[in-house]
Amino acid sequence: MSKKIFIRIKRKDNPESESYWEDFKIKTHGRMSLRSVLKSIQKNATNAKGERVAPVVWEGVCGIGSCGGCGMLVNGKAVLACETFIEDVGESLILEPLHKFSVLRDLMIDHRQIDHSFSEVLNLKPLDGLHFLLIQEKINLDQTLIDLSRCIHCGLCMEACPQFHDKSPYLGAGPMAELQLFNVMDSHWKKNERQEIVTGPHGIDHCGHAQSCEAACPKGIPLVEIMAGAHRDATVTFFKKLFG
Repeated sequence: MSKKIFIRIKRKDNPESESYWEDFKIKTHGRMSLRSVLKSIQKNATNAKGERVAPVVWEGVCGIGSCGGCGMLVNGKAVLACETFIEDVGESLILEPLHKFSVLRDLMIDHRQIDHSFSEVLNLKPLDGLHFLLIQEKINLDQTLIDLSRCIHCGLCMEACPQFHDKSPYLGAGPMAELQLFNVMDSHWKKNERQEIVTGPHGIDHCGHAQSCEAACPKGIPLVEIMAGAHRDATVTFFKKLFG
């Protein structure tokens, strides 16, 4: 069964240009994902006025919720386009790029800003092959580690977090959870450096406990519990160092 839906998209021609709104009317068939609808607009870039326009630009190559590239706001909620289905969000949609990051064009943001937050953590990961294999074996045996390892670096937890913004040094829940992944494994690889990030000026003290990060996570990672664990472990490490 097909039906027509109305989509209003916040567009931007380049990083320096002003944003503007453009409307589209799209015929959907069956249970279509938002990704499928956007691909349909790309193939036939005609707006609601019947005018030919530039294809809408967005990111995301996998289509299965594993690359994290297609994050956007749908009716004000941060979601992945490939995991969002039209029948679940209604027949009138407002699409915007994520607000916390610079927009390159249309719905495509500059993912380097997300990568920068995670790079603070990635630089502290063990790189040798044997250590990596041991980590994978532990992940397969521990549910907490399985939860932690599902992160796809999409940035939706950062978008939803009221404490993550351009005036705050906070790295965000995702990077904090990534640090905890290695802490839970009792890895001694640069553990002191990891704990310094958790308790430092970019760390967990900026968390306001809004719990919006967990609600936004498309992989259902229990970020509230993980952040509590990271704070607890950092506190234990602090007192161990203090009292020897």
